Amino acid sequence: EMGRTSIYAIHIAGIVLVICRLIHPFGLYTERMNTWQRMVGAGGTMMVLLILSVWTIYLYIMRVMMVGV
Repeated sequence: EMGRTSIYAIHIAGIVLVICRLIHPFGLYTERMNTWQRMVGAGGTMMVLLILSVWTIYLYIMRVMMVGV
C-alpha cells in the first residue's frame, strides 16, 4: 500500500495467499504426504511471497534511483 501499488493487485495477492493457506492443511490429513492440496498450498504461498518480495525490492530500487536524480 505504501508503494502506491494498485489496490486490486494487493487484494488479489491477499486472496490467493489466504486460499493457498486454507488448502494446505487438507493435504496433511492423509496417509500420503505428497497430495495436490499440500503442493498447491505450499507452492502458492511461496510464489505469492516471492512475487511480493521481488515487487517490493523493485519499488525500493526505483524510489532510491528517483531520489538520487
